[in-house]
Amino acid sequence: MAKINKIVIVGGGTSGWATANIMIDRISPKNNTEIVLIESPEIPIIGVGESTTGQMPYTINNINHLGDELEFLKATGSTFKYGIKHSDWAEVGKSFNSPIMPDYFNSTRFPHESYDYLRAYHVAENKSVDSFYHSQCMIYDKVFYVKGEFNNPYPSLISNMGHNFLDTTSYAYHMDAYKTGDYLRKKALETNRMQRVEATVQDVVRDDQGYITGLVIDDGSVVEGDLFIDCSGFKRVLKTEDNEFISYADQLLVNKALIIPKQYEEDFDTVRTYTHAKAMKYGWMFEIPLQERMGRGYNFASQYISEDEAYQELVEALGEEVEVKNTISFEPGRLSRFWDRNVIFVGISSGFMEPLEATTIHITLKEVEHFMEAYYHNNIDLKNTAIKNQFNRDMSYLYDENKDFLVFHYQHTRQDTEFWRDASKPELMSEKLKSNLELWKTRTPRLIDMSDSPLDNYLLLGTVLYYQLCIGMSVLEPQMAKEELEYYDLYDLAAQEFESVKKFGQYTIARSMKAAEFYKKVRLGEIK
Repeated sequence: MAKINKIVIVGGGTSGWATANIMIDRISPKNNTEIVLIESPEIPIIGVGESTTGQMPYTINNINHLGDELEFLKATGSTFKYGIKHSDWAEVGKSFNSPIMPDYFNSTRFPHESYDYLRAYHVAENKSVDSFYHSQCMIYDKVFYVKGEFNNPYPSLISNMGHNFLDTTSYAYHMDAYKTGDYLRKKALETNRMQRVEATVQDVVRDDQGYITGLVIDDGSVVEGDLFIDCSGFKRVLKTEDNEFISYADQLLVNKALIIPKQYEEDFDTVRTYTHAKAMKYGWMFEIPLQERMGRGYNFASQYISEDEAYQELVEALGEEVEVKNTISFEPGRLSRFWDRNVIFVGISSGFMEPLEATTIHITLKEVEHFMEAYYHNNIDLKNTAIKNQFNRDMSYLYDENKDFLVFHYQHTRQDTEFWRDASKPELMSEKLKSNLELWKTRTPRLIDMSDSPLDNYLLLGTVLYYQLCIGMSVLEPQMAKEELEYYDLYDLAAQEFESVKKFGQYTIARSMKAAEFYKKVRLGEIK
């Protein structure tokens, strides 16, 4: 069992440099483990995944050498994301919000601490989730930066004096992929715990069992290593032919994207605090607000519409001519082995579904954290089949669970084009997703429905996001939810909590700073 003395990461961008920073944070300097990242100047960053999940703030705020959050926002032009606004999904002309909220804790612990009677009440009374403070911030373009008052009614959350951040971790970022990659690179190299090699991998040297011993780069030299991390994106530079790609193309029909970013006007005074996912005739358009520009694009299914036709649909929807900066084609799917021999595949190298719900960066960070927490040791046996099989089961489950969640977005949708009729067919759902939808006809969603195991673990998506899509798309039966709440004797308590949530949202949003003003103050250094 050989010691891991050297780790080689292939590829930069968000996934490569995030991996490097997490490893620097999790590997003690006492181990003297060498970390090398090979970054090619010839391969551009994809730059689509600018919307993230709450896993990105967790990473920024829990790795000491990454600096503080305000530094990150200022350096990268990133913004806070409090949820997703879905327009025209269930019905053309209608929209709904899905805020990023924490998993619900039921203090009564009846029938279980995870039983979400508050959202069950929303279903029972046909109420949107717009009373939540997160949704209020989405509606009014405000951030969790609240002006406190003496003797305010929420002293545990809001300061008595001046503006302060609301104490919550339930948010994400909209990121500039290029600036974020630069920031993460700078922070990693400043630790003096790793080396960056600017080169392109030309060849892979393997032993007779297929384990990599070194990588041949431009100048003919060989970068040797013990453990290799493939962050090379769609190229999957270190993949072998026997590592099967498992396609999701028969379940997720979107496979192409036109990227059309837009610079703000000089006098702009509004920065949104949500990702906008607007359903189109053959896919959906995204709008991702950064501090100085709007990331935009059309993700569509190329088997129904040509690139030129997609462009014309965009022009009609936006009411203006737009410049396509990039066109990206992809096949939704994942590898069968995320840990293959002495290679870990991370980011797009491991798989890609579609940009909806920011699954790529979410899975990237989850995977590296999970590997470092549950598997990595510098004396790990890289030829131990059992440990690799278990990690691959973990990651397969994580991918398949996120895939089911994306497929769910296309159920109970509009039916005005062949794309939407096909995308919403029940046969596109996994047996597990079909089973859950049948189950939810008789009772509300529960945490146990999210797992194939009776045990909760941090890889689970939880019920909140499913619940909010169900509410926005009218999937659940109100009478069923009302009878359930009454049976558990929780209806009155849920009604009281709904009013409490509504009152808190109204109080706090009135004292929250507008997003555009907040980012201006951050850039000027007026917020510390």
